[in-house]
Amino acid sequence: MKRTLLVALMSGVIGLSFETVPSSGENRILKVENKKQLFIDDLFFETSKNITLKVHPPRKTGEKTLQRDKSWESAVLYLGQGLIRVGDELWQYYGGSPLPHNYKGGLDTLTKPGNSITYSRVVSRLDGFVSVEAATGTGSFLTPPLIYRGDVLRLNAKVDCRGFVKVGLLDENGVPIKGRSVEDCLPVTGNHIDTIVEWKFGKSVSSESLKPTRMRVVMKKADLYAFRFGADK
Repeated sequence: MKRTLLVALMSGVIGLSFETVPSSGENRILKVENKKQLFIDDLFFETSKNITLKVHPPRKTGEKTLQRDKSWESAVLYLGQGLIRVGDELWQYYGGSPLPHNYKGGLDTLTKPGNSITYSRVVSRLDGFVSVEAATGTGSFLTPPLIYRGDVLRLNAKVDCRGFVKVGLLDENGVPIKGRSVEDCLPVTGNHIDTIVEWKFGKSVSSESLKPTRMRVVMKKADLYAFRFGADK
């Protein structure tokens, strides 16, 4: 079996890819290489406990629009093409009108005060479309074996002040890698678009690069949006 998925956004800097390859047993092996991985489905969950996949719609900016009356977006919305990356955010522009698609009337109706198309903006967190969430108590999940290339593991995560995210690496058979277990992991806290996971004995994961390796993630009161193996820079 072979499965590939590529998502390319017009910002030119965001993407994800994976490839499922045959394995000798029932477990599939995912080739994630050094690409950013988003949790768009349950692909990365071989087992899980007390976690959910949460969708994060873009948020309105609260900017002043051409009209104060919010009824301007009550009937139709037209989303502009593409996304614009601004710092750690993704911006999307859209237009709205109180007139339905099949409104009766010509140009005179369209140009009446309050009927014209008004433009506004919505904002998303970078790669923040979907997250793995552990909202109550402690949650965890175990990935299928991954084949990656890289020296460190990077996370995009938002953690409540009472929470944490920890990651452990295991071999293909589920045996923890020495010095890289969940118990040895330093907790990730705070709000980070790109932070490196560290353990008591360092942060390098290069020794397992290109070997089938599982991730065990334990988290509490946290959202994990994405992960990526890559260079330490």
